[in-house]
Amino acid sequence: MVNLRRDMIQGLVRVRVLRAASLCPVSGVQLSQDFTSAGHQVSPGTLYPLLHAMEKAGWVKSKGKTVKGKRRRYYRVTRKGRSQLEQALSALDQFLTGILVPVPPTPPDSSGNHGVVGVTTTDCS
Repeated sequence: MVNLRRDMIQGLVRVRVLRAASLCPVSGVQLSQDFTSAGHQVSPGTLYPLLHAMEKAGWVKSKGKTVKGKRRRYYRVTRKGRSQLEQALSALDQFLTGILVPVPPTPPDSSGNHGVVGVTTTDCS
């Protein structure tokens, strides 16, 4: 079954991971806290396989480090990951501009179009 919200969130999680890893090396724990502070619950069962897949794809590179007696992996973006991030942000900007920018209403025309851009009653009959 198609789940639009889930698919959208998974893509946005990847973008947010790449963005965070482009700023400085970041651990899975830090990413999880970042998502939580933004109001998103991303379970470890979702986050860590995603990080491993992104590393396998060459988007991020990790390095192990012991912090307060705990072993953590810190992820940083690669050139390939930075390119993916730039492409994703550009596409996201284009999509959101098309969705969020208010379109001034137009009066109904002879075809019955009531200000809905790109949709006419002949398309919907």
